[in-house]
Amino acid sequence: MMKKILFLALALCTLSSAVYAQKKDKKEKKEKKPIEWTWDGTRSGNASVDNYLVTIDTLWTQIQSYSEEMDTYQFQSDTLTINGQNYIMAYMTTSEGALVTRATCNWQLINSIGKGLAIGSGALKAGTMAASAATALPNLGMKALSYGKYLKGAPNVISLATKEIKEVVGKQKANARNWKSLKVGALTEEEGAALNYFDEKAMDNMKRCVYIKVIPDTDPSYEVVQQRQQQKSEDERKAEAEEAAKKLSTAIVLPEDASKATDDISEEALEAELEG
Repeated sequence: MMKKILFLALALCTLSSAVYAQKKDKKEKKEKKPIEWTWDGTRSGNASVDNYLVTIDTLWTQIQSYSEEMDTYQFQSDTLTINGQNYIMAYMTTSEGALVTRATCNWQLINSIGKGLAIGSGALKAGTMAASAATALPNLGMKALSYGKYLKGAPNVISLATKEIKEVVGKQKANARNWKSLKVGALTEEEGAALNYFDEKAMDNMKRCVYIKVIPDTDPSYEVVQQRQQQKSEDERKAEAEEAAKKLSTAIVLPEDASKATDDISEEALEAELEG
């Protein structure tokens, strides 16, 4: 059902896959071990060392929280052919398949960009503290060895934020622009009803959670979609559209949290985040 098509394609690259992606060494083809941070919070007694470790520990916690949030919702997009016209149907779901309202989608995108940028700023701050912590390490005497291993591992945490998190933020910025673009030209409630495929419940869910948009013949993917759809029989295309309408009608909608909902991704809010 998932179709990676158009400039509208909205498949998110989750943080967990970005952070823990296993890469094979070109020569030895060994899997890269996931980064770990194991400091238990015990202070060394040296301000420079402890402040650095606390900053890294906070950064690590933020990264883990960000990873969980990024895995909460997934974008989906289906291709439909109704009355000879190709459409893209885009929406967001929970991992259990419940629909997420468009207002929640808007909030999620803006929030994830802002949090990702904040993590990046925190990583830059942590990087400036590394030298003073390393210089202070010998002052710990016998404890230098045990705390030295944490200082040695700290740059790996910083790297997660300055590389992997930065990459995720870049993808989220593109997702925000794409999601916002879906609203322009999406079917109105009246236009959706005129297709005679969607019942009242499906129309209500579409209005709250889904964008359905014509795939124009000027779109770069139009020919590919058209060719693929024409290879199916009329009955197959009709069955697909009916199945999509049924799925929309029977879908459970995640209750909307007013504190985590935005009516629209305004130009001001979006640009403020995208320029960050």
